Amino acid sequence: MAISRSNAFLRKHDSQQLPLYVMFVDIVGSTKLSSELSPDLLSKLVTIYLQEVAYVIEHYGGYVLKYVGDAVLGYFPPEEKKNREEEEDGIDGNAASANNIVNCARSVVQVVKDGMNPVLEQESLPRISVKATADYGNNTIVRYGSDRRRSHIDIISLTMNLTAKMQNLTRPNHITIGNEFHSRLGPEMQANFSEVSIGRTKWKYHSLGASRPYKIFEDKYRS
Repeated sequence: MAISRSNAFLRKHDSQQLPLYVMFVDIVGSTKLSSELSPDLLSKLVTIYLQEVAYVIEHYGGYVLKYVGDAVLGYFPPEEKKNREEEEDGIDGNAASANNIVNCARSVVQVVKDGMNPVLEQESLPRISVKATADYGNNTIVRYGSDRRRSHIDIISLTMNLTAKMQNLTRPNHITIGNEFHSRLGPEMQANFSEVSIGRTKWKYHSLGASRPYKIFEDKYRS
């Protein structure tokens, strides 16, 4: 159902470029889990996890693009409008969207840690932790085939690639975001992030036209 909802949205924007927030959520140590658990138990664990993460993403107004193994790829169109409460707090539409997605990522971590893990233990399954990464930028909607209604449709962008690469520098139960995302946050939420100190040997990725590595930030929030 979640994938179908995403496909319906993307087909409305076939071959267009859209500004989107993108998010990756991945299980920590999935390779070890796959070697230690029987296929049926591993399938059960991953199914529960994927369902819970997809539910949280959709609850916060996002779309689930696809599942890649144990990774969930989601995206959020920016909402430029703001509600009355946000207007009173002086939060513009851009910051409201960005703040909402940070809260979504925090909720994913919290749901897995405090909601899902007790259930896994009851089912004699190991507890898990996750890493969430997100960024903002232009994304191209690509259809692989001539059939407008049935051909596979996907998102391709530098934003997607950088968000995936951030997973390698994200600690368990933490959130990492890119500079484009960080710059759109409201002041209070922005203050909850600190720049990740990285060497060129660990992070060599650049934004388009930049001479220095792309800045990334880690959430100080602890669930």
